[in-house]
Amino acid sequence: MFFVVNENFFNKERANAILPILEDKGIYLDSAFYLPPGSLINSGIGTYLVVLSRKKYDGLFISELKGKNLEQVILNWKARKESKILQNGKLIEHKLFSSYVRLEKEIEVKKIVNKTNLTAVPIENIIISINSLPRKDDSFKEQVNAIYLPNIGLSNVVDNQQEMKIKSRNYFQIILNDSVNNSYLAKWFNTELGLLVRESLMDSTVIQRINKTRLLKTNIYLPKKIVQQEILYIQSKINEFRNELYSIENKAWNYPNSYEQLNRRLEKLNREDGLADWIETLPFPLASILYKYHAIKDGSSKKEFLLHFFEAFAQFQVVLMLSAYIKNGSNLDRKYIYEIDADKLTRATFGTWVHIGENMAKKLRQLLEDSPEQSLRLFQHKRKGILKIISSKQIYNILRRTKEYRNDWKGHGGVESSTERKNRLVLLEKELHLLRKIIGDVYEDYQLIQPGTGHFSSGLYHCNCKLLKGTRNTFIEKNIEVLSGLDIENLYLLEEDGHEPLELLPFIRLIPSPNTQVNVCYFYNRVDQAGVRMVSYYFDQDADITIQDTTIKKILNNLNFN
Repeated sequence: MFFVVNENFFNKERANAILPILEDKGIYLDSAFYLPPGSLINSGIGTYLVVLSRKKYDGLFISELKGKNLEQVILNWKARKESKILQNGKLIEHKLFSSYVRLEKEIEVKKIVNKTNLTAVPIENIIISINSLPRKDDSFKEQVNAIYLPNIGLSNVVDNQQEMKIKSRNYFQIILNDSVNNSYLAKWFNTELGLLVRESLMDSTVIQRINKTRLLKTNIYLPKKIVQQEILYIQSKINEFRNELYSIENKAWNYPNSYEQLNRRLEKLNREDGLADWIETLPFPLASILYKYHAIKDGSSKKEFLLHFFEAFAQFQVVLMLSAYIKNGSNLDRKYIYEIDADKLTRATFGTWVHIGENMAKKLRQLLEDSPEQSLRLFQHKRKGILKIISSKQIYNILRRTKEYRNDWKGHGGVESSTERKNRLVLLEKELHLLRKIIGDVYEDYQLIQPGTGHFSSGLYHCNCKLLKGTRNTFIEKNIEVLSGLDIENLYLLEEDGHEPLELLPFIRLIPSPNTQVNVCYFYNRVDQAGVRMVSYYFDQDADITIQDTTIKKILNNLNFN
C-alpha cells in the first residue's frame, strides 16, 4: 500500500498514532520516500510517499524522490541496497527515523565534526537544568553559568537576558555545570555547526520549534576545556583590537591633525594585509579581477579594476539566482518569483544586474523566511551560507552605491585630477572592505567547478573536474561523485562534500581566448547582430570577444520559470 503522509506519521508516541495500530494488524512500514517542498502543488512543506507491507524488515529504506534519481532509487529499494548518499537510499533502524530533513542535518553535522576533530558531548552531561519561562513571569531568574537558547527560529543564543532579540518566553534557560563556559557555548550554538545541530532538533512544520525532550537527548561538539579557554582568550584579544580601532577612528575625526600618531598606531595593528589571502578564497571569475586591483600600483587602474569587480560580482550573484530558479523553480509559488524583463538583458549594464539582483534577492529572502528547506533545494544545497550572501540586503546597498559612483563619475566627464582619483579609490576601497566583512570566508565551503571526463558507477557519476578558485589559472583537479552527469561545456557550483552541483547558465564562461588560446573567464555583456558579446575584466589581450551562442539567446527568449 502506498500513501502520502507528513512526518507526524512516524511519531509512535502521539495520542492518535496510526503506526502501532497497523503493526498490531501485521502491516509494517517498508520505506519512506521524501517528497521535498513544492513536490505537491501548493505545498511548502515536505511530505512522504510511504510503502506499507505485510513483510517486516529490520531496516527502513529512506530516500528522496527526484526526477533525475528515480530509476536508481527504485533499483536500490527493490534490492534493499544502500547507496553512498542519502538521496539514493539508506537503510536505518525504524526507531531512529523521525524526519528525512533531520537525517540530512545530522549527516551534515557529522561531516563538519569529522573535519574539525571535535568531541561529541551529550548535552545532558553538561547541564543542571533546562527551564521554560513560567506564564506569570516576564524574565528568568538570573543564574551565574547559563545560556538562553531560542526554542523558536534561529535567533542568536545569548549568555545574558539583556541580549535577547525575541520574547523571553520563546527561550530555554539552560543552566550549565562547571565543565563548560556559558560564553563559549553560547557562541558555539551560533556557529555553522551549532546552527545545524539546532536545525536538526526542529520540527519540519511552518513554525520551527525545538522540542525539549529531543534537546535533552542530543549531542553537542566541543573541544577540550583548555582549548575553550584559549578560544575565549583569542576572542578577548579581538575585542581589544576592536576597541583600539574604535579609539583610533574616534580620534581621527575629532583630532585630525594627529594623523601621524594615529598612522603609527594603525601600523602596529596591521602588520600583515589579509586581503590577498581572502582573494584566494573567492571563485576564479571574481578573484582574477581583484588580483589585478591588488597587484597594480597605479591609482587610476586600481579604481577601474574595482569598478569592474563590483559589476562582475553583481552579475555573478544574478547568474547564481537565475540558474537556480530556471532549473528548480517551476513549482515555486509565484509570490517568490521576480518577473524579469528579458529585453533589459539583451544589453545588460551594471545597473541592470543590480536592479535584477536586488529584486530577486528580496524574493529569495522571503522564501528563506517562509520555507528554508525549499530555499536550500532550489539551490541544491544543504547549508544556508551562500544563500544568505546571495540574498543579502547589505550587499545590494553596496552594489547600488558603487553603481551610482560609477554613473556619477562617468557622467561628469572631464579630466580626473589626482586628488579626485585618490578620493574615488578610497570610496571604492571602503565598499570593498564592507563587502569582505559580509562575505567573510563563505566561499571556502563552495567550489566553482569545470567538469572533465567522467563515468557512471553504482548509481553515481564519477567525474574529474577543475576547481576554479583563487587567482591562478592552473587549476587544482579533484575527483567528485554526483547524482547525475555533468556537461563539460558548463560551470557548476558545488557545496563542499555535496553531490548535487548547480549548473550555471552560460552567462559566465571559461573558454580559450581567440588570439592567445589561454583559458580566460568571460562575462556576458549583450546580444547584437554579430552574436553574443562577452567581456573579460582582467585579460586585456582579448578583453572583448563575440561568440555564436544559441543557448544564451534561447534563455533570453524564454526567460520565465514555468
